[in-house]
Amino acid sequence: MARKTLGEKVDELEKFVAGILTQIRELERAIEDLGDAAAKNREGLTSLRLDSEKHLVGLSKDVEELRRWTEKNGISELKNESVLLKEKIFKLESAQEKIGTRAWSVVPNIVGAVISGVIAAIVAFLVAKYGKS
Repeated sequence: MARKTLGEKVDELEKFVAGILTQIRELERAIEDLGDAAAKNREGLTSLRLDSEKHLVGLSKDVEELRRWTEKNGISELKNESVLLKEKIFKLESAQEKIGTRAWSVVPNIVGAVISGVIAAIVAFLVAKYGKS
């Protein structure tokens, strides 16, 4: 293989440098595009932050208004009364259950008394009929 002349080496170097310069220009364009995108992102984030702050202020006002309204209308008292009513309902249900249990506990005694009475009547009848003979 023959050695390259100085002119050939310069031509290769020029091509190489031209390629590098082209790549540098492409990188510069990409950096500019990234800068533009970053600027748009900053604008979007700023807009989003401002909107969020507006909504947060609105929510804070709504919460404060709701707090004042609940204080004014005595919601906490209603909660206390509802708890008391629930307790009373529970006590009434318990009492009703106890009454039902007690009512059924009397039934066996009544049935026993009726059966005893029937048996006593039968025995009395039999004694009266056959006991005199």
